[in-house]
Amino acid sequence: MASSSLWLNESSSASFSLSPSLASWSSSMSSSTTQVADWMYDVFWAELVCFYIAFGISAARVIWILVREPYSGFSVRKGTLILIPFPLLSRALEMSIFWDGYLETSLNKQTLLQTFLGGLPGYLFFSAYSLMFCFWVGLLIPSATVPRVKRATLMVYSAVNVLVYLVWIVLLILMGVEAMDLFHEIEAIYAASLAFVTGMAFGIFGVVVFVHVKNHSVLKSERTSQVLKRVTFPAILFFVVFLLRSGMIIIDMFVLSDNAVGTTISKLLFQPFLDLLPAVLILIVLWKPVVAPKIQSEKTLLKEPRSLNSV
Repeated sequence: MASSSLWLNESSSASFSLSPSLASWSSSMSSSTTQVADWMYDVFWAELVCFYIAFGISAARVIWILVREPYSGFSVRKGTLILIPFPLLSRALEMSIFWDGYLETSLNKQTLLQTFLGGLPGYLFFSAYSLMFCFWVGLLIPSATVPRVKRATLMVYSAVNVLVYLVWIVLLILMGVEAMDLFHEIEAIYAASLAFVTGMAFGIFGVVVFVHVKNHSVLKSERTSQVLKRVTFPAILFFVVFLLRSGMIIIDMFVLSDNAVGTTISKLLFQPFLDLLPAVLILIVLWKPVVAPKIQSEKTLLKEPRSLNSV
């Protein structure tokens, strides 16, 4: 900032002069960041409150579902909603514990604990959204094979998530005992890759469901419209959100690592949009249960689409 201010002063003396107000603003910015930091931390505290509110709402909804709703057994709705409060709590705890200097600390300057708390929401969102994806795929299969496919998808989901968290834990251990910077960069690439794969999976799935709907004569039926509303549109939103998450992780680690202003702006925008939005989207999509329709014999999905909560 100082060198930039010097360049401005030299340029202004040679060719033009800054207006008094602009010159005053430039001088204050080069000498102190207190005013800007105060304003940005006001936004920071507001975001922190939003995280705790979102955590409280999602946790209350989980408790309500477990205690009051009459059906029992595992469903995509229960499993996904149970996971959602935890990434919100993890981000809120990170912001609460490391609030002093939080906005100025780039990813490659974080401590191991902050790296853990800051990275955990992304992995938990991966678990929640991959669970939803696995069971949404159940909408595309014949009803007679649902129990068998449900068991298979649960096994695949469990195996993939165990592998994902195992790799992450190994990377965290290596950060603690070896070169922190190197393995932090590797972990950032790993997390960005998971977000990218998740986003692409939802994007492809959304397109496939939309094409299926378009190719069937029951396009105007109520239950098919429900599939479009409850699957296709959210899937495209998830696609956009996770691709943005992937891109922002790479940008934060490799582009903004030595840019304090860029890091601050990124954190102010990254937190509410790319952490709160995925949780809010799931809460909206799965807030109310859907009564499963009677399933007749079928060969493909959308001759008799099943409920999101029945698979």
